[in-house]
Amino acid sequence: MATQQRVKRIRGTFAQNSAVALDDGCFVVKEPVDGTVWVHDGSTLGGFPIGGGAAQGAVTMHRVTTGTSDVLGALPSARVMILWTSGVGGAKTQTVPAANSLVDGAQLYVKMGPSVSGTLTTTPATGTINGAANIASNAGDDLMFIADLTSNDWVLG
Repeated sequence: MATQQRVKRIRGTFAQNSAVALDDGCFVVKEPVDGTVWVHDGSTLGGFPIGGGAAQGAVTMHRVTTGTSDVLGALPSARVMILWTSGVGGAKTQTVPAANSLVDGAQLYVKMGPSVSGTLTTTPATGTINGAANIASNAGDDLMFIADLTSNDWVLG
């Protein structure tokens, strides 16, 4: 059974969002000046800017709309979402940069759209994902990888 969480909406400035960890559950905050939307998970200092406005580190979208293979040579920002919507059937492969080529804590989200068929195998250029050479996902799956420079590998978030 899925766990439900309440989401509370509050307002805050860029400085307020960057300096605190809102520990009373999950929050979505919209910065009133530039419109940046932040998600606070209850423990991460500063939360996560997810788009809009001028927040440094907002999520950059990388879309894969055709084919069965994609190589993302470098992350264009510290937070990237790879969205697979390719209608080509069969197994798919996604190569991502080595975690040790990035900043500590860089985040990579990989999602296969619900209508995409086949299995997607994500493999780092070098290193591992949670100690494995790669990880497989299916239609509708959401994966989050975090660059861990202590181990020089991707860890599942």
